[in-house]
Parts: sequence; C-alpha cells; structure tokens
Amino acid sequence: MKSYEKQLEEFGKEIADEVLTKEKDYKYEASLDRYQIARSLASIYSQDLRKATEDLDRSINRSLSRMRSQN
Repeated sequence: MKSYEKQLEEFGKEIADEVLTKEKDYKYEASLDRYQIARSLASIYSQDLRKATEDLDRSINRSLSRMRSQN
C-alpha cells in the first residue's frame, strides 16, 4: 500500500493538472472532487478529515506552483 504522503502527492498533481486545464478551457469539467479524495484518504489512513483536507490543499498548491513555473 502506498504511503499517505505519496497518495497526497499523486492526487495533488492530478487535481493541479485539472485546475490548469480548466483555466485554459472553461468548458472542461473536472472529474476529481478534492473533498471526496480527502475524505477517502482520511478514512484509509486513519487521519482527521480536516488534516487530510489541509494536507491535500498544500499538495495541490505545491503542484500548481511547480507546474506554473515550468510553463
């Protein structure tokens, strides 16, 4: 099983990618729900939901920063 941190990193990248796609194409419909993902991670890894949501948000923001700086 993947670690909590690794899962956060992977989902953060995926959600960040969707955010950037949505910025380029306003008709794009995002398929990933950050709250549902955080809820699942909290359940799987016995984390507090608030902590999982904050951790996921940080991961998304880091990924967005990296992706934007590369373009």
